[in-house]
Amino acid sequence: MLVRTNSAGGTREFLDYLTDHHLEHSVGSGLWTTAAQVIDRPLPQVDSRLRPDRTERGGVDC
Repeated sequence: MLVRTNSAGGTREFLDYLTDHHLEHSVGSGLWTTAAQVIDRPLPQVDSRLRPDRTERGGVDC
């Protein structure tokens, strides 16, 4: 059985009880504003002609 709770219900005592009774558990929590802002940022454009060290790869056309 899987027991789910949010961070408000996920007290140490409650989680210990679930663990002691061999019940799986999942605790959800909200994201901090700063974490959500980082996740929402667009990914930088990647030039596939370049390696991570910024040297050119041979034989790659974009």
